[in-house]
Amino acid sequence: MKHTLFLSSFLAVSAFAAENLFPNPGFKMNPQYKMPYNWQRTGKLTTSELDKPIDNGKTPVLKISAKDKVCNHLVYLNAMKPDVTYLLTLKVKAEKGKKYEVLVQAAKPKFETASLGGLTGTGDWQDIALPVRFGKFDSTPYFCLSTKGEHTVFLAAPVFAEFTQKPIPGNLIKNAQFIKRNGVGLPAGFGAATKNVNWKCVITPEESYILVKGNENDTKARLLVVNTPVKPGVKYTFSAEFKAEEGDFFRLSYQENVKWKTFESKKTEGNDQWQKVSVSFSYPEVPKLSYGIMSFYGTEDIKVRNIALTEDK
Repeated sequence: MKHTLFLSSFLAVSAFAAENLFPNPGFKMNPQYKMPYNWQRTGKLTTSELDKPIDNGKTPVLKISAKDKVCNHLVYLNAMKPDVTYLLTLKVKAEKGKKYEVLVQAAKPKFETASLGGLTGTGDWQDIALPVRFGKFDSTPYFCLSTKGEHTVFLAAPVFAEFTQKPIPGNLIKNAQFIKRNGVGLPAGFGAATKNVNWKCVITPEESYILVKGNENDTKARLLVVNTPVKPGVKYTFSAEFKAEEGDFFRLSYQENVKWKTFESKKTEGNDQWQKVSVSFSYPEVPKLSYGIMSFYGTEDIKVRNIALTEDK
């Protein structure tokens, strides 16, 4: 049966979205300088203009046509405070194979920089999530998009807000909140184990989940894995929450690749609500490699969140 999926708040946080502290996120243009208000740039030949909105015309898009050897596009984050954790999220579409960097920096009393490193454009929209936390600073920190050479880059939906998510106590999975991302915007440490997986990570200050797209061939499971090495003789529980429609299913497994011993949860059918699934296990020997497996069955999209590996006390 087909139903409409809806979003649920992460770990029962407030239903109100965190305040967006990014100046001029709608890219209101300053006609005198042909740039958005509050923006600066270092390149003399680079220009910017509003482009066709995305998301059915709801989300403004800024088109940057860079022609300088190096060009930095700066926005000062006047509301940022020391010793507070923030999350910068935005969408970037850069030409395939072209390099760019997204960073937040404070210059005084010493340079502090938060960056994902050099990113590579794919020709499609990439979701960027960058955590930022600085100690004492005397100069106003700034957002920076850095490009090199002739390059066309599109930006959309910049949000800079306090990061309010709370980690699951005792969770042994690194990057369980998906803060660290790879070059195409997917959570570092997670990967597809089969070729038929079309997935993306959604992260906001209040919510994080992985969305796995449906598959017309519902007889073949779509598999995601997360690297989670364990110790011998210790009992663990691998758990997650999933949301799927009726007729679609989710299963958790844990496997090691020496004797290929696998522990599996039951195959649980979706009911349009978040459901928790778990599997407990223990290995007498230290596996050479061990990992959690998330299996998705069916033709519709499935969401998964709160992925955790904890020791049983």
